[in-house]
Amino acid sequence: MKRVSQNGQDITIGPARRIYINKPNRRSVLALIRTAPPSQVPGLRELLVNYITESPKPVMSSREIFWWGSICFVFSFNLPFFAISAQSNQDSRTLSHDKQPLRSCNDLSFLHLKAYETDPYFSEETDPQDHGISLLEGVCSVVVTGQSNRYWTAICLNDDLYDGIDEPRLSPEDNMEQLDGTDPIIMKLAHRPESPRAYALAALATGLVKVVDCHKDIQDALRTSLNVHISSSKHNSSGDISPDQLQEWARKYPEALERVTYCNKRLVERLEHFLSHHLMVSPEGLPQHKLWLNVQAEERATQSLIDITDSLESLQDVHIELSQLGDKHFESGSAD
Repeated sequence: MKRVSQNGQDITIGPARRIYINKPNRRSVLALIRTAPPSQVPGLRELLVNYITESPKPVMSSREIFWWGSICFVFSFNLPFFAISAQSNQDSRTLSHDKQPLRSCNDLSFLHLKAYETDPYFSEETDPQDHGISLLEGVCSVVVTGQSNRYWTAICLNDDLYDGIDEPRLSPEDNMEQLDGTDPIIMKLAHRPESPRAYALAALATGLVKVVDCHKDIQDALRTSLNVHISSSKHNSSGDISPDQLQEWARKYPEALERVTYCNKRLVERLEHFLSHHLMVSPEGLPQHKLWLNVQAEERATQSLIDITDSLESLQDVHIELSQLGDKHFESGSAD
């Protein structure tokens, strides 16, 4: 096993390579390109196109291609998401051609969560006066590609957004001995997937769990802010919030809500399509597509499919809740 640290980690175990890079920069991307074998160029190209853009789109696909005289499989997942986090964690990376931020960052101080004493996004040691909260955009992009069950590569480019209450996928302080046996792409070590197909499903399941957690956190914050705002309006009491701040809330709240709702909705649509058209999941929860038939024998793959379905249901619930918040906000505005 080896580790290459340039804002990321390269884990190699036998002929199957696993590469995880957190918030890759120009140097780490160039290093990735230089070390890619020719047979994996199409998968790597797709990974970079999905990840390096200011307008990331959800992608969940599986296919076989003819490249360099042989058949190669490419399993590709791109999961854009939003997270609510301290402003000190905002992303400073830019696109080199126009210096535009690679990921969006929108101030959420207008929610005034501190005034409602419901802000869970700061540890006890953090002073809310010095650190506001923001809506941070992130992307988790994974490609699993190769020519056989023995020779394949999994690459994950991830924006690991976390606060004091969360744990990063891989601590930058870990040394090589501590890395032994870990895998930040799939996290869970029990029933380690053997085939690249089972590994791809485990990677997707792991990424979706994080997305669900982030979107639920945002949903809770938006719901709390809306409920208190409506209550304050009904009782003509805004507590520590000034009239100007209330106007700012009325202007910015629907924008933030729409941004998260749209992102979450697209994830739901792509995940539904992946399950029905790429995996062709049967009523029993087993994939029927020819690319995925052999994965049924692996216990980790079966569990990953269950986890993916659970995440889909959770994202659907989040979408319903966010839509209800939009309706409730509209009704409260009409009543004012």
